[in-house]
Amino acid sequence: MRKLKELREAQKMSQETVATLSEVSQQAISKYEKSDNYPDGYHLKKFAQIFGVSSDYLLDLDEKHPVEVKYMKLPEREEKLLRRFRELNEDNKDIIMGNIASLLKEEREENPEPPMAVNAKK
Repeated sequence: MRKLKELREAQKMSQETVATLSEVSQQAISKYEKSDNYPDGYHLKKFAQIFGVSSDYLLDLDEKHPVEVKYMKLPEREEKLLRRFRELNEDNKDIIMGNIASLLKEEREENPEPPMAVNAKK
């Protein structure tokens, strides 16, 4: 998915930032960008929402439309958080990302999502 990398770089986002926004690991983003692996439908939709493009565009199925990067409008609190995050050095950014991962893990353990229902046809 070379377009994932193109869009990420156009918005000056790190793999770690895209990983956090899309709820996957940085390693997964790296594999998607190298086409070593492909995201499932849920995460493909997340990437499309983050970058304001279609899933078809991300998959190179829609070549008619040039890259049109749309910036996602964040709530004021999130914009403030992002501005402050960008001011940190790389070591402190890594610490913050680790803290976020730990907090998300705790929340998921406290509030596990129910399994998705599968419609079985008889």
